[in-house]
Amino acid sequence: AIYGTPPLAGAGANHPDDVLSTVDNTAVNGGGSSDGFTSLFRIDAFSKFEACISAIHASREKTGKGGNVNGGMPLKETIRLHSCLLKFAKTCYPHDLGLVNRCLGGCADALAVRKAAATDQGMDEDSVRELETLLQIPQSNGSTDSHTPDLANPLGVLELDRYPDLLSQLPWENRRVVATNLLQAVSDSAIDTVQTVERLYSVITPLLRDAPTPTNGGIVPPPSTANPKNVLFQEEQALVSKLVHHFQPLDPDDTDAKFQMYATARGYLQHGGKFRLVHTLLPLVFGITPLIHRVRGLEFDQEEDTTPVSANVSVTAVVEEPTNPVVVEGVETPKEAVSNSVEEVTEGVEAVQIADEPTENTSEVNVTADETVNVDPVEEAANETAEPTNANINENNANTTAPDVTVTEPDVTEPEPEEEEAALFPPEQEDDQQEDAETMPTSRFQKQMTCRKLFVFLQKTIALLAPHHPELTLKLYLETAIAADNCAALTLRNNPHLYQTPNATHNAKQLSLQKQKCDFTALSYELVSQAFVLYEDEIMSDSKAQQRVITQMVSTLLTCTTFGKSDYEGLITKTTQYAAKLLKKPDQCKMVTLCSHLFFTGTGPEDENAYRNPKRVLECLQRSLKIADTCMMSSSQNIHLFVEILDHYVFYFERDNPVITHKFVTGLIALINEHIDDAKDFSDGSIKAQAHYRQILQYINGKKKGRDTSARFSAIIC
Repeated sequence: AIYGTPPLAGAGANHPDDVLSTVDNTAVNGGGSSDGFTSLFRIDAFSKFEACISAIHASREKTGKGGNVNGGMPLKETIRLHSCLLKFAKTCYPHDLGLVNRCLGGCADALAVRKAAATDQGMDEDSVRELETLLQIPQSNGSTDSHTPDLANPLGVLELDRYPDLLSQLPWENRRVVATNLLQAVSDSAIDTVQTVERLYSVITPLLRDAPTPTNGGIVPPPSTANPKNVLFQEEQALVSKLVHHFQPLDPDDTDAKFQMYATARGYLQHGGKFRLVHTLLPLVFGITPLIHRVRGLEFDQEEDTTPVSANVSVTAVVEEPTNPVVVEGVETPKEAVSNSVEEVTEGVEAVQIADEPTENTSEVNVTADETVNVDPVEEAANETAEPTNANINENNANTTAPDVTVTEPDVTEPEPEEEEAALFPPEQEDDQQEDAETMPTSRFQKQMTCRKLFVFLQKTIALLAPHHPELTLKLYLETAIAADNCAALTLRNNPHLYQTPNATHNAKQLSLQKQKCDFTALSYELVSQAFVLYEDEIMSDSKAQQRVITQMVSTLLTCTTFGKSDYEGLITKTTQYAAKLLKKPDQCKMVTLCSHLFFTGTGPEDENAYRNPKRVLECLQRSLKIADTCMMSSSQNIHLFVEILDHYVFYFERDNPVITHKFVTGLIALINEHIDDAKDFSDGSIKAQAHYRQILQYINGKKKGRDTSARFSAIIC
């Protein structure tokens, strides 16, 4: 067959087996040495084998032999012949994708002709298995160099134009098996172009979503395989999740290309359903976050201001007390002390004022329940260059400024109230003054995807998880809020003159930087607000989740440093209200105590980002003591609540909170000693609480001996 005319199919019934044996032997003997390869190229062995297979197929179809009820060659034999030819091409011509593509195309055309026949009854199980085996032949575990344009690279299969055509002939479940094998083959390969991402995710679609439901009464799709308890399903989704970590553009500094990869991937992943999204979207979110930090460094680290500004830049720490006390919604204030012992601890201090609704001057978190769950298709995400419009920031919060700084925005036309959507980021202001434009230095940042656009993309990505995984979504919102706040803080740190109130001496670039800082602060506020909306809508029914989420809220608010005073007070007040409305009293006590740190931030009064409200700290601790005393009436094992509150008292006392005096610490120590003596509880919880208590006393005694702290701590009696 190699050196002469291909044998005729009609000469005997064993010609297909003879051809298979001949092709296999030629691949083994000819492909094992350089001389063999030279001979195969000289005689054009592939074309001869291809002509032989075509002749056999045509002869069988014409004579109707082969045992097929429809006449002609059985389908599985047709696939076997093409599989054998494909193995030959892959073994002997590994660098020639054209030959492999011809093999796949020949098989796809043969199946298409058979499918179009009126007597076609579909593929049987044997044919499906043969086709599945054929599709796995090009998947190689060779070189992981994505630049290798052949099948030695596992990603080379994506360069085969006819591969998807042949893959579409398989049932959905068998396509899922082929996709899994492909992901295992490319697990260590770098994905360096958007086109590769597009082709790869198109091939592995059966792993990304359930089978589509036919609209014309076709075959009913198999049941969904998205079972979170199924080990095979978890392994498949783990393979899909790893892909985003292999996105490596040809130019490592091309952040735009990497964003396009993420946008393409999200277009396929967003239709996976609740069980798949929790696996596949999380790596995407954590892949975008480092990209934001890279773009942030490129965008802001290069900003330089050439206009001299005053060297006397100072920001006064916010230590002023609000006119109204903290209002904790839903908790009533007792008019008399719960017990004489608690009365002694809190003697001489105003009680916490608690009402059903906050007072009119208390900042509220004004958010709406508008969720951006519906995400645009990948085409829009990949070309997302318009300014974000998905925001619900009220008018007072849109002009968020640095602490104690009044920022005068440039003359920009405000959106009309009747507009349907408010801009999450106001459109960048065009400089109409030619003089200012001439004085502005040219920025070296030339990327299309800025931090703002990446944040909007990230916000929409997280929103996809909200209907199915609210707690996870809430935490991701808070993490993103911290990242946005970091961008605002970086803008201020690199441009300290922004602490000043803009005036006529500021050029257009300074005003633009001030506006960027406000944009990121407003976005951070909006993300926290969305987290609060999710808490009220989805988390309120789960007491355990509530405690975890409130802890995350407190951590986020302590980390963010660029909120304006009114915005920050509104957020911390709302968080304290959530803590005071927890179902279980011990949880209330712990969370209200934790919230006290929101009113005493920063390293000291000189810290420009500090918020100090000593009176509110004491009110939170008072409220915790009253709740702890109530808990002690029901069980003596709640002694640990008093010990934890004492720990916080000592913390604030050491940091010179002016309203936390030694009398409070001494009185609480006496109260704990009294409870320990009366309870005589030897349970594990009580033993741990007493060990914690002894450590606190030991710490206080150590401070009494310290040279710098002895004067302050010596007044504490323990």
